[in-house]
Amino acid sequence: MTKKRIPESRGEPLCYCYRKRLSWGDIPTWTLAITTLLAFLAAAFAGLVAYDLFSIEAQRDQKAAEQRLRDADDRRRAEAERAAQHKADRRAQANKVSAWFDFYDTIVDGLPGATWGARVRNASDLPILDVQIMVYWVNDPGDGSPWTTDLRYESPERFRVIPPGQNRHRNLPQDIRDMEEECNDQTYLVAIEFTDNSGVRWTRDPRGALDEVEGSD
Repeated sequence: MTKKRIPESRGEPLCYCYRKRLSWGDIPTWTLAITTLLAFLAAAFAGLVAYDLFSIEAQRDQKAAEQRLRDADDRRRAEAERAAQHKADRRAQANKVSAWFDFYDTIVDGLPGATWGARVRNASDLPILDVQIMVYWVNDPGDGSPWTTDLRYESPERFRVIPPGQNRHRNLPQDIRDMEEECNDQTYLVAIEFTDNSGVRWTRDPRGALDEVEGSD
């Protein structure tokens, strides 16, 4: 019995189709795909590294800016403290000079007695110069309203110098005393103007406030 031979040509399409199904691309295509993927991963990694570096630099810049602000605040505080200390040093002697209306022993009409007048006290360790005395009358409405002052007397002569720890007096003239029924430390106040040992001119008003005379040095 003769066997039928299957033509070889009939199996070729099947093998061809099988090979077509298994063909996933050639080597250059896979190489390009892998290279692209690696490039993407490298770019992503570089982006993460750049972000981390940026975050570190941003934090460093923020800390540096905060430090600059602290340094600026410290400088301003130090300058303010130096200015306050300079002002305190400048006023140190003047703060120890005071004046008020007082009753003290003196010579009245050539005889020992006592009278009302201005007392100036230099409690500093240095002399004060060219002391001018002004006496003010207190105008008190008596109804609770704020009281005011009126200049009643300005000494025609100045004390050229008041040594450290010394007092000086200026009697209130009788004609000024006669202007009011009362004469005591409740009805009169004293203001002074003087020069400290550094040549700075000061004024202490009837209420006791101390101020530097503008342009005095």
